Amino acid sequence: MPYCTAQDVEDAVGGPDRLIQLIDWDHDGDTDDTGESADNTRLVAMIDEASAWAARYLSRRVSLPLDVDAATVDPSLRKLVAREVVYRYRQANQNATEADIREHEEALEWLRAVSTGESTLAADVAAASENWVGGEVGDRDELDDGDTFTRKNSGGFW
Repeated sequence: MPYCTAQDVEDAVGGPDRLIQLIDWDHDGDTDDTGESADNTRLVAMIDEASAWAARYLSRRVSLPLDVDAATVDPSLRKLVAREVVYRYRQANQNATEADIREHEEALEWLRAVSTGESTLAADVAAASENWVGGEVGDRDELDDGDTFTRKNSGGFW
């Protein structure tokens, strides 16, 4: 499932003219918006590839496929995948900048953090709050029944 759209990639690269420059592999200046050109077909394939790359990390922590379409994917994930598409195009054309490489490495760090639970997607936070089974903030004293291991009864452990 794609985690971004062609519009997201266009936004990430800086507008329609830059998108055409980025995806025009055959250098024919094709601006066909019907989705039938080879360049547009390749763009869809690149979006799928970058989405699969992100999904490999997300699958360690998040139930996949995400139950959303590309337009409603977590905005952080959408932007990350769109920037990854730009990075992959530039890498393939051998013109990735230091900034592109740094963004790719930061994206990889964030995906690793999500996969280990150090970071979350907005969807995770929403799902966790819907399924919360803990107590309310401030009701710690109610838990202190003498049997529960707490700071008070730990005998100076802390």
